Amino acid sequence: MGHVLRMHTAIMNHSRECEFGKMKLLKVEDSGMLGVFYFKCDQCEKVMQLRTVPPGDDINKQLAWGSRSIGVGFAQAQEQMAVLNVKVPSKNTFRKKINAVGKVWRQLHEEERAKAIAEEKKLAEEAGDVDQGIPFITVKVDGGWCRRTYGHGYGAKSGVAVIIGARTKKPLYVGVDNKYCQLCIKARKMKEEPRPHDCIVNYQGPSTGMEADIIIRGLNFIQKEHSVWPKYIVGDGDASVFSRIQQQTTRGRFCEKIECANHAVKNFTSRMHAIAKNTNGDKEGRVLLKPLIPRLTSGARGAIRNNVGQSVDQLRADLWNGPMHVFGEHSQCGAFCDRKDSDEPNNVDIATKTDVLSKVRAAIQTLVNNAAKLRLNETTNHCECFMSLLAKLTGGKRVDLSTGWLYEHCCYAAALAYLFGPAWHLVAWEAAMGSPLGSVAQKVFSARAVENERLRSKRLADREARERGEWVPRRRAPGGAPDEHYGRTQEQVLQEQPDVSDDELQRRIDLKIGELCDQVPDDSTSLRVATVETVGQHNNDYYKTLRKDRVTACWAGDIMSKRDTTCRGNLVKAILYGPDIGKKEQIQKGHAAEVDAKKAYEALRGTKVVECGIFIRPELPHLGASPDGLVGTDGLIEVKNFSKLDGRTILQTFGHPDTRQKLRSVLKFKKKMSRKELAKVHVVSKFDVEPNENSKPYVQVQMQLALSGREWCDLVLIAGTDMEIFRIQRDRHYWNRTLEPTLTNFYYDCLLPEMLDSRTIRGCAPREPQYVIQAQQRNQHNDDSDED
Repeated sequence: MGHVLRMHTAIMNHSRECEFGKMKLLKVEDSGMLGVFYFKCDQCEKVMQLRTVPPGDDINKQLAWGSRSIGVGFAQAQEQMAVLNVKVPSKNTFRKKINAVGKVWRQLHEEERAKAIAEEKKLAEEAGDVDQGIPFITVKVDGGWCRRTYGHGYGAKSGVAVIIGARTKKPLYVGVDNKYCQLCIKARKMKEEPRPHDCIVNYQGPSTGMEADIIIRGLNFIQKEHSVWPKYIVGDGDASVFSRIQQQTTRGRFCEKIECANHAVKNFTSRMHAIAKNTNGDKEGRVLLKPLIPRLTSGARGAIRNNVGQSVDQLRADLWNGPMHVFGEHSQCGAFCDRKDSDEPNNVDIATKTDVLSKVRAAIQTLVNNAAKLRLNETTNHCECFMSLLAKLTGGKRVDLSTGWLYEHCCYAAALAYLFGPAWHLVAWEAAMGSPLGSVAQKVFSARAVENERLRSKRLADREARERGEWVPRRRAPGGAPDEHYGRTQEQVLQEQPDVSDDELQRRIDLKIGELCDQVPDDSTSLRVATVETVGQHNNDYYKTLRKDRVTACWAGDIMSKRDTTCRGNLVKAILYGPDIGKKEQIQKGHAAEVDAKKAYEALRGTKVVECGIFIRPELPHLGASPDGLVGTDGLIEVKNFSKLDGRTILQTFGHPDTRQKLRSVLKFKKKMSRKELAKVHVVSKFDVEPNENSKPYVQVQMQLALSGREWCDLVLIAGTDMEIFRIQRDRHYWNRTLEPTLTNFYYDCLLPEMLDSRTIRGCAPREPQYVIQAQQRNQHNDDSDED
């Protein structure tokens, strides 16, 4: 308004200064919201302009900027301005302005991204977080799609992922994958060549692979372009994404996953609601559980929050005791418990009788197993904040913006809004255009800052009330399955990124074996120290370090079960890039029952089971074994849990022909019998059966005996309260002639080449040893001969 008044004053002054002259309106030109009035003096014929906005200001670009930043497009902006009786630019002009604004957002984001990475790197160096000369950082990651899935529609055309630095809380990378271009699709339908254009397609594959693809690209960008290693990765429970990160990023095998505490507790809560809604369960137990779910949830979340800086064992104990505390049993509670002396009823007996307690403990077991990854109480809240801002910019994911560059531009705008806060328009506009946005904008965003501070104070008060137990959370609707992503052919990749030479690979192998030898020097004292210091196994960081690059006994059975013609690639990937063996479902169940089984074994045999760590022999530094415990001076114990025997005992299950298959991989009859004879057997005793020498547990035990130097191992099979014990003697001949050579060949021919020159990180299958390829060729040749 001030600009218009100044221009009007200048025109009126000319009328007074020019003798007998008078300014008259000559014509009016408009370009969207910009209007230009031309006045001409009828005496001196001087022409003057009156513009509705100052020169240099692009009000049409401001309209495009503002409309897109609140998630509306041309039609909504046109309708709004029409009600105000204001003309807007044409649709094509509006689109051009939107594209220009998007390019500005992208450029500004890239500049701020470089600053954020440099700041994160500097803070890491100041904190001494440096590994082999490379600063390492903690990042938080999350991904999303351009449209909602509603739990079943996983076919979005575009996807986004964000990487945020844990220290700076700033976006270090925002990436977008697009697999649809409207111009290309239209030309293809018309069977024509598409006209020259800036195509947005940069991804081919299922939409479910977009998140991992972008995160991997971002992590590699941060490390390669800025020499910063994202070592610790905070994310939700999507194991497939982290598995691909380990396979396809530089030093990915040494990255560590930190679970988002909020997602972990949310999943636990979902399981609680599933238990309460399962009508197959006892009604009394479901009625008891349902009102206690909020306390179970808040108790688990509080245990994680309050144990930051404490030991992992303490966190495990608090999580495991949580259900007992909520059901009214406080004998194991610490001094903090204020319900010990209350009149609260003890419902543990009811929960136990109705099987609710066992189901709740099975659900809490996941949190207990992940305690080491929850100890820092990290969350992906900052990533969720970015995603909420993006949802605002994209109209709540209800408008299809994926046919052009619009969705990607909105992602960069969300990054700027996250970085600079509600007043991001002021900072971004001045940085991009070189001039301030205007006084009205400054007043609006100042008032908004005051309102945001009020809301922040309210949230803080709610949090304090929640910690006091006075706040009731809002009811939330209870909350898909990832897909595999396949890239280019192996031949194409290996042409562009060939393997290292045989000499170079051998040099790396020699160095790696030297490193393994240095970890366990050839003296008995060092071996004893390593075994003692790794007690706790999967809960011990030193244990994880020692077993990281070795073949351990838990994999021996899988290796020995491979035929000569069977590819080893999937097994190599499972060992190197698979989830932590301690997180496998059967291993988790075994850990949960192992403690009780050891106590029952001690009572039955009148002996003590001693905890142990990993056994490594200096002459075989590439192998390791971790028994469940030591017995006396010559014995070991290995516990195997069978949870799905339908209420039968172990011998009952093996004795009946219909259920015998469940234990055929572990046990066998001492006496050889035909199929007809086996079908007639319905009852067996312990003296009729023995461990199966071809089973994976038997191979595992033989490796444990060889590396520990012990003479026998008691294989303890448990199924609920039933327990059977089978003694396995050490077989030196089997170890020397069969097991050790096979494991060593697998390590040198399959595992080491992938560890030291990974093909998986290049998108290819691991190398197969020559003897496997030759066996496959012989087998194929025999098949062809049979056909002839």
